[in-house]
Amino acid sequence: MQNLNETVLAVVLDVVQDKSPEVEAVRPEQSLVEDLGLGSLDLARIIAKLEMKLSVDPFAELVAVTSIRTPGDLIAAYDKCLSGETSAEEEASEDSPAPRGRSNLASQRELRQKSRGE
Repeated sequence: MQNLNETVLAVVLDVVQDKSPEVEAVRPEQSLVEDLGLGSLDLARIIAKLEMKLSVDPFAELVAVTSIRTPGDLIAAYDKCLSGETSAEEEASEDSPAPRGRSNLASQRELRQKSRGE
């Protein structure tokens, strides 16, 4: 699998090129809105594509989607989720059932382990 930075940047570029085919590359520090011309629906598409590729959703509990301003913010959010970082509140609730329609960090870890055959 590509490294996380390459994966996130490739997905962002794919969505950017749907609107602006002339764009050849994106950088982690570029603003999704001001520099790349993306809107909230574009960000939703990026997140959906990344969730399919990476099989995790850092926005379920770890990171507020409203904090995402750059591709670098996306990289940091997915890195936090994939590295297994948790807050004290999440650690206390890992054994409790996830709210309906949402997954918790423990279930995401379990799914990743099953998909890897661990």
